[in-house]
Amino acid sequence: MAACAPGDAVVLSRNCHVSAVSACILAGAVPFFADAPVDKDLGIAHTVSPEALAQALDAAAAACAAAPEQGTLDEQPLRRRRRVGLALAVSPTYFGAVADIAALARVAHDRGVPLAVDEAHGAHFVFDPRLPMPALACGADVAVQSTHKTLPALTQASMLHVSDTCRVSTSRLSSCLTVLQTTSPSYLLLASLDAVRQGAMHARTGVRSTTDACIALRASLAALAPDLHILGARPVAGVHAWDTTRLTLAAESLGHESGYAAGDALIQQGITVELTAPRCVVLVVGGGNANSTDLERLQRVLLDMHARSRGRASSSSSDALPQFPPSQIQMAMPPRQAFFAPRTAVPVELATGRVSAEWLCPYPPVRASLVEH
Repeated sequence: MAACAPGDAVVLSRNCHVSAVSACILAGAVPFFADAPVDKDLGIAHTVSPEALAQALDAAAAACAAAPEQGTLDEQPLRRRRRVGLALAVSPTYFGAVADIAALARVAHDRGVPLAVDEAHGAHFVFDPRLPMPALACGADVAVQSTHKTLPALTQASMLHVSDTCRVSTSRLSSCLTVLQTTSPSYLLLASLDAVRQGAMHARTGVRSTTDACIALRASLAALAPDLHILGARPVAGVHAWDTTRLTLAAESLGHESGYAAGDALIQQGITVELTAPRCVVLVVGGGNANSTDLERLQRVLLDMHARSRGRASSSSSDALPQFPPSQIQMAMPPRQAFFAPRTAVPVELATGRVSAEWLCPYPPVRASLVEH
């Protein structure tokens, strides 16, 4: 809302959070999508490349240039040209992949477009230099962090950070926050955010201890079970870095055909799972469980599950997850127009040829858009 006027374009990573599309509805912005490469083995999206962002920004700029001038929402005589107001990247992803934010910022800034980063899962990066650099330090203009995800803040506690050279008006950001936020904020949430800030030294010690523990755990697993499939153990095309504290494991290497089954098995062993997906599970190590006892038990369970997986037949190609090429994903109308349009509910088998009135998003988000079915 701070960067775009109604009708302006915004470039979103295809695996963006649903709130980004909700923001398009509120702002009247028209999304253009930059595709993130999909890991075909695990069926999950990683991070947008500079080349993909450049392509999407150029397509959005061309569409804006070709569009007729438009008035304001109340159709007053004031006319203006549409423009690309913002690019939004997701880094890190839920699965721990980190984008080359510095390169993405150069691509966006060369085109006069500010870069915002959904850094919801990266609030802890600033506390340990061995972790990926925070988005603002890499040149992003705005970064949004869900502090409660990786630091000791209450659920819903989040922060919006702006750089010293922010290309988005900070006064307009403040105005938009006033429009969206309650006039009676929760002082419990604010206090928990203040506690993180005031306890920065303690947080730094805790995050570094967690990183130490995770580095040791990864090294031990690599030595004892080199074929255990953990993301980050080897380079992946298009991924700039990985969050060491986030363990994404292939379900197959744990002896299960699905991440859901692997997650259930881990829970039965007393291991709390952050996320289950069709082909993998995600574990997050935090300051509260970065102790030797917890991680020794985790290692024991993972090695035991992996040992029992050996000799089992791998999933057949017929079980491969469906892939949706970008050419098959077309936006029939802007999200705001679809949101306010008349709608009717139909069985999925009768949806062919119709326009989706809502954001269709598999969980966890792999690829999604407003699509014509």
